[in-house]
Amino acid sequence: FPNTSMKIRESLPIPFYEFECDTTLIDQAYSEVSQLDFQDCMALNYYNQDLISWFESCVGQVQDIYFHDGIDLTINECWATKVKRMQHLDFHFHMNSILSGVLYLSDGVAGKTRFRIPNPYYSAEHAHVMTLSKSSKEDSFFNIWAQAIQFDIQPKKGTLIIFPSSIEHKTMTHTENFVRHSISFNTFPSGIISGDRTKQLNIKTIKN
Repeated sequence: FPNTSMKIRESLPIPFYEFECDTTLIDQAYSEVSQLDFQDCMALNYYNQDLISWFESCVGQVQDIYFHDGIDLTINECWATKVKRMQHLDFHFHMNSILSGVLYLSDGVAGKTRFRIPNPYYSAEHAHVMTLSKSSKEDSFFNIWAQAIQFDIQPKKGTLIIFPSSIEHKTMTHTENFVRHSISFNTFPSGIISGDRTKQLNIKTIKN
């Protein structure tokens, strides 16, 4: 057949939302986070009321796009992360959360945040429904991620990225001669969660 050459076009764009934090607030947060006693840990709980209030205002803008008026997304946990030279964080996602955010406290070329979603061509195998792949059943799970759709975000001081908590992400190896600091948070719904044919469920999230 004529002209049967195939090209690959990456698709399935997922909107991420970006905000810029006030310089004074960023400097305050950086000063506090850099003095935390991480010891051998890479993450510690962190709380700053002004910063949380700003996070909530940003989450509110995203919330207005996707969720009905009876729902309020409450920030239920917040933590600071410290990544030293040659350290990294493996792929993970955030359970029991709807939207997550990461605020970068420093610039950087290395130590990017990599996001990925599984290749939908392998979704049937991922759900353990059937095996269609040319590969063996044992390595079919790895095909999902070998052909994953992924992209990177470069750290920029003062930039907040809000994204769906279910998307896997990691911190690439930080190879620069400074400590990479960031602040992250998760959200949980509060309010009436309902459907046309279901009994209304009212969840109340208490801020701590």
